[in-house]
Amino acid sequence: SAPPEEIPPVAAPSLQAFPNPFAADCFLEVSLPARSSASVTVYNLRGQALRHLHEGLLTAGEVRFSWDGRDDQGREVPSGLYLLRLDAGLQSATRRVARIK
Repeated sequence: SAPPEEIPPVAAPSLQAFPNPFAADCFLEVSLPARSSASVTVYNLRGQALRHLHEGLLTAGEVRFSWDGRDDQGREVPSGLYLLRLDAGLQSATRRVARIK
């Protein structure tokens, strides 16, 4: 009998953040394998959304965002750990970053 066909792995979106820890600005590098509806959001460790950096279509490839350490109301968030989350289609990627002041 013929060998089973290999199914190619599905490329996952990636999310990188630098510098980490950061004081003033944190830069996020998002990489998508295909054009997709996507959101990039900053959460605290309790799971509360603090800042929505992007909501909508993103093209395939790399896109950069920056987070200035502020929430959606423009208030500076305190030093601590935060989660950066990319949701693209049915896939997601999360990175933890530390803010120091």
